Amino acid sequence: MKRKKALILASTSAGHGRGLHFVSRVAESIRDLYKELVVFLSPSKEEGQARVIHEAEQGSDIIVCGGDGTFNAVINALAPRGMKATLGYVNAGTLGDIGRNFGISRRVGRAIKIIQRGLTSPFDIVQATASNGETSYFAYMLACGAYSEIAYVSGGYRKALLGRFDYYRLALQDALKEQEIHYRLIGRGLEKEGETPFLLFLNGRRVAGFPVNPKGDISDGTFEGYIANPGAFNGLLHYLSRRELYRCSIHSCRIEVKDDVRWCLDGEPLLKGPLDLQVKPHAFSIYSAFSE
Repeated sequence: MKRKKALILASTSAGHGRGLHFVSRVAESIRDLYKELVVFLSPSKEEGQARVIHEAEQGSDIIVCGGDGTFNAVINALAPRGMKATLGYVNAGTLGDIGRNFGISRRVGRAIKIIQRGLTSPFDIVQATASNGETSYFAYMLACGAYSEIAYVSGGYRKALLGRFDYYRLALQDALKEQEIHYRLIGRGLEKEGETPFLLFLNGRRVAGFPVNPKGDISDGTFEGYIANPGAFNGLLHYLSRRELYRCSIHSCRIEVKDDVRWCLDGEPLLKGPLDLQVKPHAFSIYSAFSE
């Protein structure tokens, strides 16, 4: 039986336009699965989100041809409205960390086969609310401090030429520039305060292409907090030895930092200052290499 309808949302900017090179291949490969298939080449985040909302209201699957930022934009279009949708993901970004949680790599053919097979998995998202009431959501990562701005600072001809290596170039610059954030983490069974080069909250397995939490589960109703003590390369080496690294499992919490601290959510600079964090279990389903 054919599925009802699908929207293929293709980002014109993710992976320096990589998605546009194979969007027609994706469309032709899954066209027979649906009674109706629509392709939208999104010229901006806002226009893409408006189209996603319109299609989700009609019960369409949303097939994302983009990177982590495009995926985040879809989440932040639907979640504030309490809308659910079945998603598909074809990684057209530079790293595509979100896809690894569902067995989706950068291989386009592999991603297409996963959608064709039709097995879905539920996944959690995390709601982040700032002191001014502004709310955003992340699917896999929230961070501030050292290294956190790399995903959105990287761009232009260097990123087009170097791809992921432009991220590593910026990471090296950050490693040599000492940074420090005062924080206070409060939650059920949580009470921790101190100084750290950067804060990382991970709802999944990978950050910047590295398996920080390889056994992580994006659908278990919790997310992980990582706080590194100050040290060489802004505490980055603590992730290798796991010494001087605090790790906790969280369902909800408050993280207090200075008002001017900017947060990166799934690679996008969306919020500032203290945040209240809350898991939204099984907020969406996605075509996955793993069955429910």
